[in-house]
Amino acid sequence: MTMTPPLAALALLLAAAAPAMAQDAQALAQENFVQADADGSGDLTREELVQLISLNAEDDLGNARRAKRMGMESRAFDRVDANGDDHVSRDEIRAMARR
Repeated sequence: MTMTPPLAALALLLAAAAPAMAQDAQALAQENFVQADADGSGDLTREELVQLISLNAEDDLGNARRAKRMGMESRAFDRVDANGDDHVSRDEIRAMARR
């Protein structure tokens, strides 16, 4: 299938913009983490993770909108808190995102 020049240009533009959009999403997710971390501990409590999910859902990041819509915030906390210490670290969130 051959693309018309305008369509090919659009495809190239979107491909070039993808890394920048991914960086923007990552920066926004980081900003939301800091905002949700009410006590500034660097980890999130169950309540703070619920806030993070709400912020990410508003920004349409990851599966947050679906988790919020389905009321699965508490279950999400249990899945992300890999070491069971009742706090979610950035590393635990990154590990969950890679799964």
